[in-house]
Amino acid sequence: MDALKEHTILETTDNETAASSHTKSPDPGLSALLSVKKFTDTLEKDYAELLKIESELDELNRDGLLIIEATTSPEATTRWKAIVQEMNNAISGINDTLTAAKKLAKRKTIHELWTN
Repeated sequence: MDALKEHTILETTDNETAASSHTKSPDPGLSALLSVKKFTDTLEKDYAELLKIESELDELNRDGLLIIEATTSPEATTRWKAIVQEMNNAISGINDTLTAAKKLAKRKTIHELWTN
């Protein structure tokens, strides 16, 4: 998914480091926390998008199978049903993975995520 490509850790420039080194030390915990928050936000967005795609795909498959049943042989219909079932299984697997990640992210605190 593109979400992982968008995921970046905040970096400071040499000028920012030189200016801030006199007043405070960089806080890696803050950078990590912001990264986790961005990841969680991206996960939520991707999960919602997947649910939308899953619904649209289900409708498309249902309509497509009606057309296939009306215009092809029973053997071809059986093959197409098997292909559609394989696609549905793949989408369900992705959905299950994102659901588990979403539950884990909500259940654990930031401290638990970093220590376990």
